[in-house]
Amino acid sequence: MSTEGVTPGPWQFIDDLSYEFAVQAPCGRLLYCVSRSADEFAEGDGRLIAEAGTVLHETGKTPRQLADEVDALKRRASDWANNADSGAMVCVLLQTYRASFFGYHREQEKQASKAIFLAFQQAEERAEAAEQKYAGLADEVERLTRERNALRGPTMREAVATALAEALGDAMDCMRVWDAWRVGTMTQDDFAIIRDDSERLYELADAAISALAEQQQAAGGQQ
Repeated sequence: MSTEGVTPGPWQFIDDLSYEFAVQAPCGRLLYCVSRSADEFAEGDGRLIAEAGTVLHETGKTPRQLADEVDALKRRASDWANNADSGAMVCVLLQTYRASFFGYHREQEKQASKAIFLAFQQAEERAEAAEQKYAGLADEVERLTRERNALRGPTMREAVATALAEALGDAMDCMRVWDAWRVGTMTQDDFAIIRDDSERLYELADAAISALAEQQQAAGGQQ
């Protein structure tokens, strides 16, 4: 909901009238007026109406929309806490959270901010524990990367490309979609001999080397 169609604020609660409680807009319009003797809720209702109108004026959102946003942030914080696997991600989220929420001054918003902050703290603690548990993974990844790069060295790549060129002979690639046959527009110029296209040969060679590396890795894990 936007402020369009709503009396501009901030709305002021007036309690210095002789017989009434009132809520007044800056334009002078009375938005709420009730006798002081109406019941025990007269003053509280007036203050709540004034606060709701002022919140809408300041934020462009109703208290209900703000409450929904807080609930959504709580759910996101809970998800982050349950799935956090890196301290860096949590730090970025903490910075975003602090910039967005530490400026809130109302008591309800402060309580919501505190709950979200505690959830982030828990996520950060879990992330640190995960980093300690899997500290050795970085070394393992680096080792596997070196092995893969060795397999993809120039000598291996060129040797595989040469073997593919010999094996493929005069095999051709179709350079157009196969549906072109249906409309009778495909010609001999739409085909290219694969061994004459070095880029295509190296593409096939890289695919073969990657498949070999994955097979060797899988075999090594079963030993």
